[in-house]
Amino acid sequence: MKKVIQISTFIVFFIYTFPSKALEVSSQVSSVTIYPTKAREVRSGKVNIKETGEQEIIFKDISRFIDPQSIQVAIPGVSIMSVSTRINYLGKKTDQNQLRAWKDSLQKVQTQRAWLQEKIAVSQGELNLYDKNLIIGGDQTSLYAKAIEELANQYKIKTLKIRENLFQLRQEDKSLDETIKKLQEQINIIEPSNQPVQEVVVNAIISNTGQFQYQLNYMVSNVSWKPSYDIHSKNLSQALDLKMKAQIFQQTGYDWSNVLVSLSTAQPQTNQKMPEWRTEFIDFKAEYEVAAKYNSSYMLQAKSANAPSISGESLEDSYKVDIIESATAQLYQINRPQNIPSGKDAQFIEIFTQEMPAIYQYETMPKRGLNVYLVAKVPQWESYNLLNGTANLFFEDSYIGQISLNAKVAKDTLDISLGKDELVFIDRKEIKNFSSKKIIGTNKKEDKTYEINIKNNKKSQLDIIVYDQIPVSRQKDIEVILNDNDKATYNAENGKLEWKVSLKAGESKKIRFSYSIKFPADKNVTIN
Repeated sequence: MKKVIQISTFIVFFIYTFPSKALEVSSQVSSVTIYPTKAREVRSGKVNIKETGEQEIIFKDISRFIDPQSIQVAIPGVSIMSVSTRINYLGKKTDQNQLRAWKDSLQKVQTQRAWLQEKIAVSQGELNLYDKNLIIGGDQTSLYAKAIEELANQYKIKTLKIRENLFQLRQEDKSLDETIKKLQEQINIIEPSNQPVQEVVVNAIISNTGQFQYQLNYMVSNVSWKPSYDIHSKNLSQALDLKMKAQIFQQTGYDWSNVLVSLSTAQPQTNQKMPEWRTEFIDFKAEYEVAAKYNSSYMLQAKSANAPSISGESLEDSYKVDIIESATAQLYQINRPQNIPSGKDAQFIEIFTQEMPAIYQYETMPKRGLNVYLVAKVPQWESYNLLNGTANLFFEDSYIGQISLNAKVAKDTLDISLGKDELVFIDRKEIKNFSSKKIIGTNKKEDKTYEINIKNNKKSQLDIIVYDQIPVSRQKDIEVILNDNDKATYNAENGKLEWKVSLKAGESKKIRFSYSIKFPADKNVTIN
């Protein structure tokens, strides 16, 4: 009797402690918010719970690039005790039927190409045989001239036919080789890679059975977006057409199918703490004497500063985009579901298209480069919600290049360069006859004179703004004097000279300016 009681106790304990079967949930991404270097995926749907008590709910097939610290799960009516992640080393399931179809096609094309290469080998051997026989015939001096002529004609007819056949076979071989490469690439994409995937495990206490709405969201890496622009200028009398697009890179390992997309400029999970205050103290700078040592293997050289230098798929059709501006970021909500596959190719989503009134102006800075640029000046540009990015420029339906659009400039007007005008000639040179160096008492004086030549080779009048400069002194012992500005507008703070020049068709004009620099005779100066 005692043994029976012990066995019964064991059975009851075993039944009580055996865990219930986990509830697996196959979910899909319903919406996504893409940040500059990551994204937040949201999965929502219904889960059918048939048992009460403690329950393990497993959300399957989650990207392995998930950030476990960012997971949030909400199931109204269910008490969530804990949330964790685990790795499923079996990986995600692959469409085996599709994979088998691709492999069968690859095998057929490979067999077809192998037989084609046999034909090429036979034709090449036949051609080699004719060439060899021609050499043998050429060595037989007893052949009459007529026989040699007949042999040459026969060789020409036969070999041309063989070469034509070889050419066609090789073209077909090239086409089959390209088909094999494409099939192999497709197989590599969908074939199981045995890479592990993540699963989100939710331990919950269930009070009631039935269908429950759930929402799971988390951050994933290997996702990014950046703005890009197309700027079209039809002619100098019309406004600019601006198209803003989002260039999206998505390599989470799972396609986003029919998802709502939002694009944010926020930077989540970066250091959000404001720097602490730190007092700075000023003191006299210590002076050191540095002795340079020279030998045959070591030489000290001065470095001169350089002058400053100025395959994706489209997701088309029209849809509405809401632009929401918060205190610290900007959000673009795309109000139509999108399909964004996981892969190496960039995807593009159009955000908005609008006109930007602009003032067109020709400008040149010959000291920095002997080119004249057409510049579109956009007033009140901050009202267009632009971000930093690259812009493709089109003028009169022709692509002219790409520029970096800097939307953080603290100016009321945004300058957009539309390229060089090759029909305007410009030159800048120093006039040596009017330039000199001399010592006056304890000072040196240098006189500089420059001349700018401009010629309008266009068939219409040209209004152009010419910029140049003289150096600005930050030392009281260095004095810069503008002697002749040739009617330029002069800014003494930055040394800028500005001329507004009008040129008729074919007309040339010259600009000449000069300045002097005075400084102590025992010193040297440099301009940077």
